Amino acid sequence: MSKDTFKKELEKTGLNITPGALEVLKNSHISVTELKKTLTHIKRNKSKVITVRKAIDMILDIKESKYKELGIISELKHRSTVNNLSKPLQKTFYTLIRLGKASLPGHVSKITHRRKKTEKRYLSILSELGLVQRVEKGEKIYFIIQKEDS
Repeated sequence: MSKDTFKKELEKTGLNITPGALEVLKNSHISVTELKKTLTHIKRNKSKVITVRKAIDMILDIKESKYKELGIISELKHRSTVNNLSKPLQKTFYTLIRLGKASLPGHVSKITHRRKKTEKRYLSILSELGLVQRVEKGEKIYFIIQKEDS
């Protein structure tokens, strides 16, 4: 779907979507139908403008519910641990799931729009909790979601 068609489809919700937010939503690989459904829900909550931050939060909420439906976080241990994390740590955790591969803190920070140093700290905390695996390759430190059977 072209960017213009995508934009026109989302504009049917009646919300003002900033160009940056539009780009984030386009690259999220979430169907237009699902995005429109979520945007309609946001509109009911009296929100008028979708910024980049709101777009990222919206994507993370959609992905989180999808991951739960698919059973990716099926163990009660993981669920209770993740649900008890602070919102910033949850955002980092679900962003790492979304990336789906071993990632540097810089990769995560590009999606969350937080400093690389902040993401490195959050990823280290998640590693200490056993939710994320820390993998050193040369001088670089990658993080990946800990396998549930580990």
